[in-house]
Amino acid sequence: TKIQIKLGVNLGSALGLIVLGALLLRNGLGILDTLIFIVAVVLTTLGLVGLFNYFRSHNRKVQPLLVALALMVLGVLLYIFGSQILTYILIAVGAFLVVYGVLDLLNLVKVKSKNNLLFTLTFLKIAIGILLIVATWVTIGWFITVVAIAAIVQGFLFLVQ
Repeated sequence: TKIQIKLGVNLGSALGLIVLGALLLRNGLGILDTLIFIVAVVLTTLGLVGLFNYFRSHNRKVQPLLVALALMVLGVLLYIFGSQILTYILIAVGAFLVVYGVLDLLNLVKVKSKNNLLFTLTFLKIAIGILLIVATWVTIGWFITVVAIAAIVQGFLFLVQ
């Protein structure tokens, strides 16, 4: 078989995915800190721009001022408490997965489902939720590794497609 590398959008997408995957594998959880920092800077900047536009505008409604101040405060809080906020969000997602999984399990038992795949996915959902609650950062580390490998594989698939 002959493998051809196509140039164009697929090449850019492929290289982007490979680089993203490599960065995720190399830095792992450090990427999350960087993403939190970027989101904090963007929110704060949007708030500052909104505040500037509010004082520059002749129409001084209260809502744009409140939105600008809220964005600035949210950005600063995210910068200061980013990893703690992320931890609480991940724990909440884990609790949601556990509750949603238990409700799905009860529903499967109620309708007397014989679908083993649905039972397996439901137990998997509950297990991931418990892992997110109990070992938040370990679970996220595993997830980042899986996403990194998937990005690299998809990048190579784009190249040889």
